[in-house]
Amino acid sequence: LYWESVLAWHRERDFLAGRLVEVRTGRTIVTGRARGVGDEGELAVETAPGKRETVSSCEELRDASE
Repeated sequence: LYWESVLAWHRERDFLAGRLVEVRTGRTIVTGRARGVGDEGELAVETAPGKRETVSSCEELRDASE
């Protein structure tokens, strides 16, 4: 039950949701619209209509709308 409350807390405060982001994980860059926090705490990124990737850790996360 503890993890569920932590996850709910993060989802309520998700300031990235709907924003265009660029996530760098090693040599890979994922660019798309942030679509929330997954069940394991990962960031969901919609890279194309209907296509999502998840990121559980990264070296850099930035606003890609700039």
